[in-house]
Amino acid sequence: MPIVWALTMVGFFHLRGIAKADSTIFITKTDNGKTITVHKYDVIQIELEALGAAGYAWHIESLDPELLEIVQKDTIVNSKKEKRAGAPVTHMWQLRAIKAGETEIAMHYYRVWERKDTAIGEFRLKVKILCR
Repeated sequence: MPIVWALTMVGFFHLRGIAKADSTIFITKTDNGKTITVHKYDVIQIELEALGAAGYAWHIESLDPELLEIVQKDTIVNSKKEKRAGAPVTHMWQLRAIKAGETEIAMHYYRVWERKDTAIGEFRLKVKILCR
């Protein structure tokens, strides 16, 4: 009986490790130019501030869809007191790592009615994705 119990417990802890919840890695403008390492199925949450009143927004210019998928995209008003037009906002993306490999995310900060070459900001993040 003790051997069966021990094997059951080993199996339980082994399965528990496999079913481990995916991690969320939070990224802000201070991470610009960095390299991060994540595991397959982890979520990378990128949050970049923007001036809503000036019409500027962050635009993804480079994203490898074979390695990263966009799970969610949202615009968040920064101040709960200021829910009026033109208030500062945060652009948020959640990207899930779906395959092992290396890639780079590139974003530019410009007005939607202007061209990318008029961008006043740039954000780059190198991502290494490992299998679990």
